[in-house]
Amino acid sequence: MNFPILSSLILLPTIGAIFILINKSNDKSNFKSSKYVALFTSFSNFIISIYLWQIFDPNISSFQFIENRVWIEGFIKYKVGVDGISILFIILSAFIAPICIISVNNTVKFKLNEYDDHALEEAILLKESGAADEVVAMAVDGADVDKMLFTAIAKGADKAEKLIDGNPADSHQLGKAFANVLGSESYDLVFTGVQSVDDRDGQMGPILASYLNMPCVSVVSGVSVSDETAVVHKEYSGGMMGEFEVDLPAVLGIQAAKQAPRYAPVSKIRQVQETATIKEVSMGDLGSGAGSSVASMAPPEKGVSAEMLDDIEDLIDVLKEKGAL
Repeated sequence: MNFPILSSLILLPTIGAIFILINKSNDKSNFKSSKYVALFTSFSNFIISIYLWQIFDPNISSFQFIENRVWIEGFIKYKVGVDGISILFIILSAFIAPICIISVNNTVKFKLNEYDDHALEEAILLKESGAADEVVAMAVDGADVDKMLFTAIAKGADKAEKLIDGNPADSHQLGKAFANVLGSESYDLVFTGVQSVDDRDGQMGPILASYLNMPCVSVVSGVSVSDETAVVHKEYSGGMMGEFEVDLPAVLGIQAAKQAPRYAPVSKIRQVQETATIKEVSMGDLGSGAGSSVASMAPPEKGVSAEMLDDIEDLIDVLKEKGAL
């Protein structure tokens, strides 16, 4: 057989990989073209491997389709062939490769902040118990925020609102943005995550409550509502728990819901994306920020090594040497 069938199984993915490396970028359209190239080479390899399997003679125990070729004259040459075992691995790898490529996604998957997810769960639990009539999920505009809001609706929120026309730089401006929007709406409870996973500042709830002139309790792990009062369980260090009665309306920073946040199936999220709408509201005037920013980052400086002393006499000698005694 003159056609270099085994060499083509090696060269096709190699050429495809070189093309992808040359055209590598973070652009989505470029990612799609690279994915198509990878699919083309992998499917081609799969077709070639199926053809190889059809013409393979299982009655021959030695290597078949042997190729002894010179790649770079005087430097690189190779010899390849297949037997009954290796051809099975060729077909298997050629079958798996397209499946892996199809399943690849180029986007970073954003998800709800852990504590915000617990806040949402606690709000939905209150609605399911009959203590609340409606749950509205709110978020500041950003990367994949629409998907997160649709996920909140899929989990049980009734509405979703996206805050636009601004770029809050810290917790103060973020609190002001939500306060501006909440100032024109009616509500009994505002749930926030106790802190965000990026800055772990933990001040969102208190700052928002300050702007809204409302009571606030943070690090909350349980809420029940009766008439115009909420009974709140607050967690302290060392496992201590406190119980507070809070007049409504109020702001609560949720650390943990009564149960783990529920899972929203992808199919339900897609259904919500097709049927639900996200209301866009302006943040308004954010005022001046009062937070901190990272100026620079560097590893800690290395100090002098420690000296281990055997007894108190050695310590006295060192102190005398340093002039401390």
